[in-house]
Amino acid sequence: MSGHDQGGHESSLPDIDPGTPHPARIYDCLLGGKDHFPADREVAEQILAAVPQAGVMAKANRAFLQRAVRFLAAEAGIDQFLDLGSGLPTHGNVHETARQLLLDAKVVYVDNDPIVHAHGNALLADEQTTILFADLREPARIVRHPKVRRLLDLDRPGGGAAWPGAADRPTTRCRAGGDQSSLWRRERSGRPLPSPTPTRRPAAQAHPTAPDRSCPASPHPARSP
Repeated sequence: MSGHDQGGHESSLPDIDPGTPHPARIYDCLLGGKDHFPADREVAEQILAAVPQAGVMAKANRAFLQRAVRFLAAEAGIDQFLDLGSGLPTHGNVHETARQLLLDAKVVYVDNDPIVHAHGNALLADEQTTILFADLREPARIVRHPKVRRLLDLDRPGGGAAWPGAADRPTTRCRAGGDQSSLWRRERSGRPLPSPTPTRRPAAQAHPTAPDRSCPASPHPARSP
């Protein structure tokens, strides 16, 4: 896997290609973020033209993640989380949400986008949070990685999130309700987050809010190459 040596440690990351759209940066645009390039914004605008509610749906997806984390932390006492396909840091990340209830909550973020990794290292890393450059399609490598082993106790219950990556890869065998839960269970019994897999309904029925045809609430210009 690119970005890893045989021991599971991260090696040099691939170069960032600002001219090629990437799902994490497109999703950032749909959320109203600032960490995207013109190529990503162009695709986001095409998505919004085809599905006007896409921005609202992205924000609803993010809100679901926060509700699920709060539920697991408050109701089940879950204090460790593995976020696969985490995307770019934004308001209300898993560790921020969990620590509103459990100050010692630990989180490992996983993504295979080098720009996500760079931003994560700058904004997320602390003694109880880290980000791993890895691919959710290779779960065994993830659970064996020293960063995961250092922070997470796989003998105890934990929360696992895997989106939007699973939706981005319809041709892979990684399913939002399957691989991330079996990943934790492969080591010990775990408690995966529920998956907000949408049903295929017409966009007009998905949400009653009026259409938004621009990257929502984004006062920041797209990055220049």
